[in-house]
Amino acid sequence: MKIQCTHCDAKLTGPDSAVGRMVRCPECQTKFRLDGPASDLNETISGWLLEDVANARQLDVTIKSHLNRLGGTAGAAGPTGTT
Repeated sequence: MKIQCTHCDAKLTGPDSAVGRMVRCPECQTKFRLDGPASDLNETISGWLLEDVANARQLDVTIKSHLNRLGGTAGAAGPTGTT
């Protein structure tokens, strides 16, 4: 499996059996836990959720903006009383 050092970003390879274990980078000697595909999946899903939240917030702002414009126009052109 392909590995990237968490400290120096060196690109390394290692056996799948090392997933979950502490490993040492041969370049900088930093020790780090080798995460497997599950953590990659969690990061991907977290990224999607953050994008969804950002999109929902933008949509909320857009909807409120349109509603404010409609509310302002409707209020100004509302029915008038007769005397």
